[in-house]
Amino acid sequence: MLLDQFMPRWISYTLYVFLIIAPPALSRYRHMRHFALTVVAVVVLDVTLLRYAYISFFCLLAGLATVHLAWIILTNKCAEECPELFGHDRAGRPA
Repeated sequence: MLLDQFMPRWISYTLYVFLIIAPPALSRYRHMRHFALTVVAVVVLDVTLLRYAYISFFCLLAGLATVHLAWIILTNKCAEECPELFGHDRAGRPA
């Protein structure tokens, strides 16, 4: 990998996982914190079950993250929790 000459691979993996989990985990929005839990679940599944296939992590993450984000969008979770961004009141009616 690109960074192998500068640091051990486990450090670059740990840094990568931290960088994809930390921002949604630190969000003030509940649905984004739930998304961070989805990513944590994918990482745990990858470490325990899919260790032999490196690319499987990215496929599994892409699939589950897409399903989770589609659920957030289709159930209008963003408008419920972020009315100031989407111009809706808490009941989902246009402001």
